[in-house]
Amino acid sequence: MNGKSPDEHGAQLINPALESGTRYGYKMEISGCEAKSYKIIATPLQKGLGHRAYCTDQSAVIRSVDESAAAQCWTQGTPVN
Repeated sequence: MNGKSPDEHGAQLINPALESGTRYGYKMEISGCEAKSYKIIATPLQKGLGHRAYCTDQSAVIRSVDESAAAQCWTQGTPVN
């Protein structure tokens, strides 16, 4: 981990490499956090290489879509098996 101990600000469970919001060539974003809902999306840092965008929400279904349609991932994405 990052050498920090859990405290009132967090449990320190996120991998330090992911803390920056990027990992394995993808930008990770979380939004819409409410009592029982959230949205997470991972979009490629390098555009135009044919990589997919991935998303999930409180349904726990991981979906993928062409990077150019990332904004529609939750409605048009294909579930990943």
